[in-house]
Amino acid sequence: MGSCRAVLQDGVLTLENRCLRRQYAWNDGHLIGQQIVDLATGYTWLLDGRTPDLALPGEHPEPRGGSLTVTPLGATPIVPAHLQ
Repeated sequence: MGSCRAVLQDGVLTLENRCLRRQYAWNDGHLIGQQIVDLATGYTWLLDGRTPDLALPGEHPEPRGGSLTVTPLGATPIVPAHLQ
């Protein structure tokens, strides 16, 4: 789990492990995909998102009050160590 990270900085949310990096425009918590990077090859997929990646029927369409809290959780006999 040492290579896993989730960082919100300058309006960009970065999720990364030793294989991939995924970046989103924060958009107050209503995430818009920007790019995916294969860290083994360095290849980058640029995403052309202009709207949030997820929309749920009946949910408020405008972002409001988003926040990020990252909590490392240790391994259990059933689940490997991970970030919550």
